[in-house]
Amino acid sequence: MLFRSENALPDWLVFSAMIRTGSFQELGFALDPSVTSLEEAGYRDIDPRGFAARFCRHLMVELDEWQEAGFKEIGRRYLDRLPKPPGTGMRGIDRNGDLITHPGGGRAAQRQDFLPALAASAWFDPATGAPRA
Repeated sequence: MLFRSENALPDWLVFSAMIRTGSFQELGFALDPSVTSLEEAGYRDIDPRGFAARFCRHLMVELDEWQEAGFKEIGRRYLDRLPKPPGTGMRGIDRNGDLITHPGGGRAAQRQDFLPALAASAWFDPATGAPRA
């Protein structure tokens, strides 16, 4: 059976990422303004293998911490990196991945659904298998 309940522990996990390390700016070609590369972001002389190796080491450390101590600390570090709109009180990540914000002042908590947002990836074009232009 390929598909199980959303809450079932998977037998395996596949991670995929697409990172543009360089572009063709020196030839006069420019990517779409919504697409960038590490080179355009100011990173020069990127070694793709070294970059991938460092990324994998950091990913494995986070996965190990998640397995040993749970998601709470990883979630806290992630939330610390998200912009916090003015007037937002406490924030948290629900067990299903939803973002919960407590505006304070007696107002009800707000929920941002994770799964619909994940399914509607704005950067990836399934027709081309590449980032959207």
